[in-house]
Amino acid sequence: MILNGIFIAQKGRYGRNHYTTSGTNQVPSAYDSYVVRTQLTTVGTIVSNGRTGTQWNCGGLFCSGYETRIDSYDNRLSTSPPPFTPYTSLDYKFVEWREEN
Repeated sequence: MILNGIFIAQKGRYGRNHYTTSGTNQVPSAYDSYVVRTQLTTVGTIVSNGRTGTQWNCGGLFCSGYETRIDSYDNRLSTSPPPFTPYTSLDYKFVEWREEN
């Protein structure tokens, strides 16, 4: 699969769920071939406050998701982003600081 774009996880992390052909998270048998996929190529940007997870290991062995992952940054997105893309500013300001004892 090849994904092109800006992917923003609004409520946590960017990823793919762990699916199996038997047991917990089992998919219907018609979708067994989608449990293990060969390659995921992402061209663009991923914004996530958690770890990006598209590969699952069971007992140290690959068992679900994408076996090979290729992430590539598209630098055109920084100078010519698509409409309605969230942006940052070069003007930084101090918002709040708390120290907990």
